[in-house]
Amino acid sequence: MAIYLTSDLHGDFRHFLKLLNLIKFDPDKDFMYVLGDVLDRGSENLKLLDYVRKYIDAGKMLLIKGNHELFAQMYLQGSLDPRQWILWGGRQTLMEINELSSSQREELKTFLCGLPFYQIISTADKTLLLTHSGLDADHIVEADNKLDVEESIKMAVANDEFQYLVSNDIHYMPWSQIKKMDYYVVVGHVPVMRLNEDASCKMVHTEKYMCIDTGAGFRESGGKMSCYRLDDGKEFYV
Repeated sequence: MAIYLTSDLHGDFRHFLKLLNLIKFDPDKDFMYVLGDVLDRGSENLKLLDYVRKYIDAGKMLLIKGNHELFAQMYLQGSLDPRQWILWGGRQTLMEINELSSSQREELKTFLCGLPFYQIISTADKTLLLTHSGLDADHIVEADNKLDVEESIKMAVANDEFQYLVSNDIHYMPWSQIKKMDYYVVVGHVPVMRLNEDASCKMVHTEKYMCIDTGAGFRESGGKMSCYRLDDGKEFYV
């Protein structure tokens, strides 16, 4: 059994199929965590989401909520102006959702509302916390000189899930604070081309967290779709 982490697929169904083929993903023995943002910017958003959901229903994948899943949820709830969503890359997803029946829209809304904000998993040598955006610097729980990542996320989400999911604070908080985190954290959300000094699409690794958004939604800027195999640390790009 192999465990894979991926993130920020952004409606690129064709490259997701290529990625699964590249890693020879076997649903009979493998598992994949998707760290949010399946939707928006791409051309086949709901097709990709439906494909991922088949694996979720079979117990072979888990989708963590990203800000673009939240945008779709907010639109379905009537709390997001479609013009604003379009500015955030949601034009195609908006069109696809508008073609759904009322019952399909209601079912999609229920699914999106139920997505988790994080997942804690263990490997042979460490425990990881997987989430889309990381931390909200305004909602940090510290005790005994440790930063409690799980409780910090819970507090941030309870206060404002939108603000939590759009936050990029984990990349800019003081290292003196980051090094106190009680879990090794894996995030997506910020394309690594904005974090790497050479503007490459290679995953970012630090002592306390890593970022695996390698820019699938920004191929024009050199981004690619990728996944990380936990078993041996191998990275795959398409």
